Amino acid sequence: MRRDRDRFLYSKLPPEEMSRRLAEFDTLLAGFNSTFQGAFDGYTYSIPLISEIYKRIDQRADYYLYFHSDPEKPMEMSQAKEIALMAFWILKYKPLSLPANKANALFYRKNCTINEYFVAYCIASFATELSPRKDIDDYFSPKNNDIIVYNFMHRDISKEAMIFYVDSLLNIAEK
Repeated sequence: MRRDRDRFLYSKLPPEEMSRRLAEFDTLLAGFNSTFQGAFDGYTYSIPLISEIYKRIDQRADYYLYFHSDPEKPMEMSQAKEIALMAFWILKYKPLSLPANKANALFYRKNCTINEYFVAYCIASFATELSPRKDIDDYFSPKNNDIIVYNFMHRDISKEAMIFYVDSLLNIAEK
Protein backbone atom coordinates (compact mmCIF):
# COMPACT_ATOMS: atom_id res chain seq x y z
CA MET A 1 0.00 0.00 0.00
CA ARG A 2 1.22 3.46 -0.83
CA ARG A 3 2.55 5.73 1.86
CA ASP A 4 2.62 8.97 -0.12
CA ARG A 5 -0.03 11.06 -1.80
CA ASP A 6 1.99 12.69 -4.59
CA ARG A 7 -0.04 11.12 -7.39
CA PHE A 8 -2.29 8.14 -7.76
CA LEU A 9 -0.31 5.40 -9.42
CA TYR A 10 -0.72 1.96 -7.93
CA SER A 11 2.45 0.07 -7.02
CA LYS A 12 2.23 -3.71 -6.90
CA LEU A 13 2.73 -5.51 -3.63
CA PRO A 14 6.39 -6.44 -3.14
CA PRO A 15 7.08 -10.17 -3.59
CA GLU A 16 7.88 -10.67 0.11
CA GLU A 17 4.52 -9.12 1.10
CA MET A 18 2.68 -11.30 -1.41
CA SER A 19 4.49 -14.35 -0.01
CA ARG A 20 3.40 -13.34 3.51
CA ARG A 21 -0.20 -13.03 2.37
CA LEU A 22 -0.13 -16.38 0.56
CA ALA A 23 1.19 -17.97 3.76
CA GLU A 24 -1.68 -16.27 5.62
CA PHE A 25 -4.09 -17.82 3.13
CA ASP A 26 -2.54 -21.26 3.73
CA THR A 27 -3.15 -20.75 7.46
CA LEU A 28 -6.81 -19.97 6.75
CA LEU A 29 -7.05 -23.13 4.65
CA ALA A 30 -5.54 -25.20 7.49
CA GLY A 31 -8.22 -23.89 9.87
CA PHE A 32 -10.90 -24.55 7.25
CA ASN A 33 -9.68 -28.14 6.84
CA SER A 34 -9.66 -28.63 10.61
CA THR A 35 -13.18 -27.22 11.01
CA PHE A 36 -14.72 -29.30 8.23
CA GLN A 37 -12.66 -32.40 9.10
CA GLY A 38 -11.93 -33.69 5.63
CA ALA A 39 -15.27 -32.84 4.04
CA PHE A 40 -13.43 -30.97 1.30
CA ASP A 41 -10.41 -33.25 0.87
CA GLY A 42 -8.76 -33.10 -2.51
CA TYR A 43 -9.37 -29.42 -3.18
CA THR A 44 -6.88 -27.29 -5.08
CA TYR A 45 -6.55 -23.54 -5.39
CA SER A 46 -5.20 -21.13 -7.94
CA ILE A 47 -2.20 -19.16 -6.68
CA PRO A 48 -2.59 -16.58 -9.47
CA LEU A 49 -6.23 -15.97 -8.46
CA ILE A 50 -5.33 -15.73 -4.75
CA SER A 51 -2.55 -13.29 -5.67
CA GLU A 52 -5.06 -11.27 -7.71
CA ILE A 53 -7.44 -11.20 -4.73
CA TYR A 54 -4.73 -9.81 -2.44
CA LYS A 55 -3.76 -7.31 -5.13
CA ARG A 56 -7.39 -6.14 -5.36
CA ILE A 57 -7.57 -5.71 -1.58
CA ASP A 58 -4.36 -3.68 -1.63
CA GLN A 59 -5.64 -1.56 -4.53
CA ARG A 60 -8.79 -0.75 -2.54
CA ALA A 61 -6.70 0.29 0.47
CA ASP A 62 -4.59 2.46 -1.85
CA TYR A 63 -7.68 4.02 -3.41
CA TYR A 64 -9.09 5.01 -0.02
CA LEU A 65 -5.77 6.32 1.19
CA TYR A 66 -5.43 8.53 -1.86
CA PHE A 67 -8.99 9.70 -2.46
CA HIS A 68 -10.66 9.61 0.96
CA SER A 69 -7.93 10.10 3.51
CA ASP A 70 -6.86 13.26 5.24
CA PRO A 71 -3.16 13.80 4.47
CA GLU A 72 -2.61 14.63 8.14
CA LYS A 73 -4.30 11.43 9.32
CA PRO A 74 -3.84 8.67 6.74
CA MET A 75 -6.61 6.12 6.80
CA GLU A 76 -5.74 2.47 7.31
CA MET A 77 -8.06 -0.29 6.14
CA SER A 78 -9.58 -2.27 9.00
CA GLN A 79 -9.18 -6.01 9.27
CA ALA A 80 -12.96 -6.35 8.91
CA LYS A 81 -12.87 -4.57 5.54
CA GLU A 82 -9.97 -6.76 4.42
CA ILE A 83 -11.92 -9.91 5.34
CA ALA A 84 -15.02 -8.56 3.58
CA LEU A 85 -13.10 -7.71 0.42
CA MET A 86 -11.37 -11.07 0.45
CA ALA A 87 -14.78 -12.73 0.82
CA PHE A 88 -16.19 -10.71 -2.07
CA TRP A 89 -13.31 -11.56 -4.41
CA ILE A 90 -13.29 -15.24 -3.47
CA LEU A 91 -16.99 -15.42 -4.31
CA LYS A 92 -16.31 -13.62 -7.58
CA TYR A 93 -13.19 -15.50 -8.74
CA LYS A 94 -13.84 -18.90 -7.09
CA PRO A 95 -10.16 -19.82 -6.66
CA LEU A 96 -10.85 -23.07 -4.77
CA SER A 97 -11.95 -26.15 -6.63
CA LEU A 98 -12.75 -29.75 -5.86
CA PRO A 99 -12.29 -32.79 -8.08
CA ALA A 100 -15.24 -33.03 -10.48
CA ASN A 101 -17.01 -35.87 -8.66
CA LYS A 102 -16.83 -34.08 -5.29
CA ALA A 103 -17.75 -30.70 -6.80
CA ASN A 104 -20.78 -32.23 -8.51
CA ALA A 105 -21.88 -34.02 -5.34
CA LEU A 106 -21.54 -30.82 -3.26
CA PHE A 107 -23.48 -28.82 -5.81
CA TYR A 108 -26.18 -31.49 -5.99
CA ARG A 109 -26.50 -31.73 -2.17
CA LYS A 110 -25.98 -28.11 -1.14
CA ASN A 111 -26.32 -26.14 -4.40
CA CYS A 112 -22.99 -24.34 -3.87
CA THR A 113 -19.23 -24.64 -4.30
CA ILE A 114 -16.38 -24.99 -1.83
CA ASN A 115 -15.74 -21.23 -2.15
CA GLU A 116 -18.96 -20.25 -0.38
CA TYR A 117 -18.13 -22.55 2.53
CA PHE A 118 -14.62 -21.14 2.72
CA VAL A 119 -15.92 -17.56 2.79
CA ALA A 120 -18.44 -18.45 5.52
CA TYR A 121 -15.62 -20.08 7.48
CA CYS A 122 -13.37 -16.99 7.12
CA ILE A 123 -16.08 -14.62 8.32
CA ALA A 124 -17.17 -16.90 11.18
CA SER A 125 -13.62 -17.49 12.39
CA PHE A 126 -12.92 -13.76 12.29
CA ALA A 127 -16.10 -12.97 14.26
CA THR A 128 -15.53 -15.69 16.85
CA GLU A 129 -11.89 -14.68 17.28
CA LEU A 130 -12.90 -11.11 18.12
CA SER A 131 -16.04 -11.83 20.12
CA PRO A 132 -16.10 -11.85 23.90
CA ARG A 133 -19.52 -13.55 23.70
CA LYS A 134 -19.72 -17.20 24.62
CA ASP A 135 -22.77 -17.77 22.40
CA ILE A 136 -21.32 -16.38 19.16
CA ASP A 137 -20.78 -19.91 17.83
CA ASP A 138 -24.56 -20.38 17.97
CA TYR A 139 -24.89 -17.75 15.27
CA PHE A 140 -22.73 -19.93 13.03
CA SER A 141 -24.60 -23.17 13.73
CA PRO A 142 -24.71 -25.67 10.83
CA LYS A 143 -28.24 -24.51 9.90
CA ASN A 144 -27.28 -20.81 9.92
CA ASN A 145 -24.07 -21.61 8.06
CA ASP A 146 -26.09 -23.31 5.32
CA ILE A 147 -28.24 -20.18 5.02
CA ILE A 148 -25.15 -17.97 4.79
CA VAL A 149 -23.63 -20.27 2.17
CA TYR A 150 -26.89 -20.29 0.19
CA ASN A 151 -26.97 -16.47 0.22
CA PHE A 152 -23.38 -16.28 -0.94
CA MET A 153 -24.15 -18.59 -3.85
CA HIS A 154 -27.48 -17.15 -4.99
CA ARG A 155 -27.60 -13.49 -4.02
CA ASP A 156 -25.86 -10.60 -5.70
CA ILE A 157 -23.55 -9.07 -3.14
CA SER A 158 -21.53 -5.96 -3.94
CA LYS A 159 -18.24 -5.09 -2.26
CA GLU A 160 -19.98 -2.47 -0.17
CA ALA A 161 -22.76 -4.88 0.85
CA MET A 162 -20.17 -7.45 1.91
CA ILE A 163 -18.37 -4.82 3.99
CA PHE A 164 -21.65 -3.89 5.70
CA TYR A 165 -22.48 -7.57 6.22
CA VAL A 166 -19.16 -8.28 7.95
CA ASP A 167 -19.45 -5.07 9.98
CA SER A 168 -22.94 -6.05 11.13
CA LEU A 169 -21.68 -9.49 12.19
CA LEU A 170 -18.96 -7.80 14.20
CA ASN A 171 -21.57 -5.63 15.90
CA ILE A 172 -23.36 -8.82 16.96
CA ALA A 173 -20.07 -10.39 18.03
CA GLU A 174 -19.02 -7.41 20.14
CA LYS A 175 -22.21 -7.08 22.17
